[in-house]
Amino acid sequence: MADEQPAMPQGPFKLPDLPYPKNALLPYVSAETLHYHHDKHHAAYVKKLNELTVGTKYASMPIEEIIKVSAEGPPYNIAA
Repeated sequence: MADEQPAMPQGPFKLPDLPYPKNALLPYVSAETLHYHHDKHHAAYVKKLNELTVGTKYASMPIEEIIKVSAEGPPYNIAA
């Protein structure tokens, strides 16, 4: 298991680093589970949100505002 994160496209949203080591939740959550959830799954949402918002009214909004104003559809689903 590598700790490399996938390359993120340019955009306003960034995948935050975990505030703890990936093995900090042992024995309840494995480092491998956190790797896949954070570095793969969560990263895919950030990447997709950047793709959906570049060049739109959402590009300059905080994520909380996107959730409030979009209410449904892809921007809402990905941001939420």
